[in-house]
Amino acid sequence: MKTIPNVFLQVPGYNCFGCAPHNKNGLQLTFTGHDDGRTTTEFTPESHFSGFPGVCHGGIGMAVLDELCFWAAFHVYNRFGFTTRMDFRLRRPVPVGEKLIAEARVMSKSGRLVKMSAVIRRVDSDEALIGGEVTYYLADKATWEKVTGGPAHESILPYID
Repeated sequence: MKTIPNVFLQVPGYNCFGCAPHNKNGLQLTFTGHDDGRTTTEFTPESHFSGFPGVCHGGIGMAVLDELCFWAAFHVYNRFGFTTRMDFRLRRPVPVGEKLIAEARVMSKSGRLVKMSAVIRRVDSDEALIGGEVTYYLADKATWEKVTGGPAHESILPYID
């Protein structure tokens, strides 16, 4: 088990809603890679992320899982990717003000496509609050430049091929 280093910290303009530690409006998530291939993050949704009173907005929960899957692909393959598909089911209300855990695991890889399962649950329960599957495309340099609109920063080059 190890903390996955945030390799974007050197990138000018980096302000990711999901993982930038300095984005005061973001989630400021950190990630742990496990020896069995799982990737996890723990977080406590604050009230400004609510939809209904006391309930985290569903889009925020899905953003947590999307971000987690990015880092899960990085943990397993040491490569950056882009989301191509998300299929989530919101099963139970996600509470604000309560510490939660999210977990992702690679299910399969075909070429550059990586399919992962992801779930958010309470720390003391195996019951999924939100769960589903995410597909990522492991980026090459040309795709990175097309999606981001410019060349990759030198610190990113080792993670795209």
